[in-house]
Amino acid sequence: MCIYDSDQVKTPPDVCCLGISLSKFLKEENAPEIMRNTCIIGALTKAMGIDFGLVEDILKKEFAKDTDLNIKVSRRGFNAVKELIKIEPLNQKSLPLLTGNQAIALGLIKGGFNVYISYPMTHSSPILHYLANIADDFGLDVIHPESEISVILMALGYAYAGKRAVVGTSGGGFCLMTEALRLSGMTELPIVIVLGQRRDFSC
Repeated sequence: MCIYDSDQVKTPPDVCCLGISLSKFLKEENAPEIMRNTCIIGALTKAMGIDFGLVEDILKKEFAKDTDLNIKVSRRGFNAVKELIKIEPLNQKSLPLLTGNQAIALGLIKGGFNVYISYPMTHSSPILHYLANIADDFGLDVIHPESEISVILMALGYAYAGKRAVVGTSGGGFCLMTEALRLSGMTELPIVIVLGQRRDFSC
């Protein structure tokens, strides 16, 4: 589904393309440019067959400033398009919501690890933060040393002492660990490395 500003973009009519007069609506409501997003949210809500009351409740909750104007602009987008599909509400209890990194952290706990050592590297940092918050509940050592090299060497020390050690890193951080990783192999000290994927190729 594509929602676009029909005042600026011309495209052939299509069942999956919805053109709305964003520029016109904002001008008529004397709304700032940033509220284009709010208008598009309203249009998306209508296209997906969601009741506008839900959007209104969320806007009231999230916007302390210009709440009424955001609602008006969103309503303009809602009224400007047709319903394409209908998303029915789920008649069930709300289920727990987990991120991928939280699921990894819980998997590590289930696997019986004793210590998690990590230096903040963007894609694995949420694991460090999550485990630090629940470390006392599970009797874990969660440590943030001064560098990635310290991280893996400390993990090897824990492994030598018989602990199940896990290291978290990403991209360039892992590059700094490669010599110690060879040491792990030569000394047969087992460690687990969580390598968060990055888009760059710093290695």
